[in-house]
Amino acid sequence: MENIIYRHIKIAGIDYLVMRSDRGYCYIGNDDDLTTDTYFNRFKNVTFVASNTDDDFKEFIKTFTDYHNGLNPQFDFPMDFIGTPFQIKVWKHLMTIPYGKTESYQEVAEGIGQPTATRACAHAISQNPLMIVAPCHRVLGKDRKLRGFRGGLGMKEKLLLHEGITDFKP
Repeated sequence: MENIIYRHIKIAGIDYLVMRSDRGYCYIGNDDDLTTDTYFNRFKNVTFVASNTDDDFKEFIKTFTDYHNGLNPQFDFPMDFIGTPFQIKVWKHLMTIPYGKTESYQEVAEGIGQPTATRACAHAISQNPLMIVAPCHRVLGKDRKLRGFRGGLGMKEKLLLHEGITDFKP
């Protein structure tokens, strides 16, 4: 049985829930993330182990501190995307959207080579387990409107503004 260690870590006033498997970070969420409780249920045959030390998450702490301090850090710590092959393809595409830029859901579908899969991409994006690392907050509606974000639309707007993105509609 695999262990997944987790810890609540506060950075820039945001209380993140961070999880890591032996292969890498597998979940990053926040207080407003309504799926946090149910996310524990997505893992099969694992034991959750609460960490009582920041040492277990030092790459996360450094990188997210840099991000919240206005730097554009590389999220190069190990990641363990747990999902379907389609979801993982979408999540990895999100990581190609540059800091300070956005794409529409349609552009994400086109970016993975499946231009008719806009709704499927939107659903995969809603299941993104690595908030900010796979920057689903950078995906807007075709009309530039904010759409769903599991961390809450307030946080999505805050992250976009933090990155200098202002040409969206609330």
